[in-house]
Amino acid sequence: MSSKIKHFWCQGPLDRVILDELGCSIIPIVTRKVELIAWRPPERGQVKLNVDGGSCGNPGISGGGGIIRDDQGGVVAGFAHNYGHATNTIAECRALLDGLRLCRQLGLRDVLVESDSMVIVGWFLWKFWEEITTMVGELNVRFRHIFRELIWQ
Repeated sequence: MSSKIKHFWCQGPLDRVILDELGCSIIPIVTRKVELIAWRPPERGQVKLNVDGGSCGNPGISGGGGIIRDDQGGVVAGFAHNYGHATNTIAECRALLDGLRLCRQLGLRDVLVESDSMVIVGWFLWKFWEEITTMVGELNVRFRHIFRELIWQ
C-alpha cells in the first residue's frame, strides 16, 4: 500500500505513525493566505474599462468583451464579440482594442484599463500595436493588472 495521500489532515498524534507503518507517504497540505479583493471605481472624472478575452483551446474558438463604468460604478457601456479561431492572447488584445474603440466612440478620454492578462498589461500585441498605441495617445489611458475575479464584479 505505497500510495501518496495528497489531502490528509491528522486527527491525532498517532495518525502519522500509523500511516508511516503502512508505507503511506504524506504530501503536506499547503495553506494559502486568503486575500480579499474587490472592484473599486476609478478616480473622479475617470472611467474604468475592464476587458477579458479567451479561447476554447489555444488556439480555438475565441471571444472577448468588456464593461465601461464611471466613477460611481455605474455602467456606461458593455460589449461582447466572437473573434473566431484565435489564441487567448489575440482574444485578450482584441477585447482591449474593441473597448478602446468604444471609449473613443463615446467620447471618453480619461480611461483606466484593467485586465487579468499580464500580456496586455505588460505589452501590446504586434498585429494591433499601431492602432492601440494611436488610441492610447488620443485618450488618457493607463493600464493595471487585476485578478480575474474582479473583471465581472
